[in-house]
Amino acid sequence: LNNWKNGQKEVYIPALQNIPGKDEFEYLPLNSQSLLMVPIFAGKGVIVLGANRARAYSPKDIAWIKASCSIIEAQRRTVPK
Repeated sequence: LNNWKNGQKEVYIPALQNIPGKDEFEYLPLNSQSLLMVPIFAGKGVIVLGANRARAYSPKDIAWIKASCSIIEAQRRTVPK
């Protein structure tokens, strides 16, 4: 999780079973096999997406998700506080 806190780049782990620190993601369902974390709001938040198969997200999927996060950020800026 520390890798995305600077708010600059997404973190994609295509095969969770291959990393020793999988326990860090205890909030994911047990059958999660891949993980994508995209920073939002300049690193103040993160969108966490898990999938039940390894290598679930293609580069095109990641680009689409990042674009969706940009839309969410833009919508948030237009909402009055």
